[in-house]
Amino acid sequence: MREIKFRAWDGSRMWDRTEIAVGNNELFEILNDHHAAELFSESFEVMQYTGLKDKNGKEIYEGDILKYWLPTIKREEIGLVEWHDDLACFQLNGNWMEYDWIKIEKQEVIGNIYENKELLDDKT
Repeated sequence: MREIKFRAWDGSRMWDRTEIAVGNNELFEILNDHHAAELFSESFEVMQYTGLKDKNGKEIYEGDILKYWLPTIKREEIGLVEWHDDLACFQLNGNWMEYDWIKIEKQEVIGNIYENKELLDDKT
């Protein structure tokens, strides 16, 4: 079973899964004494962990930008990890991730859509 984790972007900072908790459509900051202070959820973009890791062991989240190798055409590509509501799955560049994951190699998180959007402009 896949581990359910989240991270969040507040417009200037990425909050990792050790700093936030998500429940009942609300976002909370985890404080040192393990109490939680409610954050303003509407100002955050919440991203879910896909359950997958890149070639370096880094967790892959929705909103991540990946660099990967397509061995069938011997070409490196860059893609964005997104959630597809209608199919209830994570996608990479508009293709089903489950389908593409079998065909890609050497996937590596190189950034995310909030801090490194320019990486998508450089797609080959």
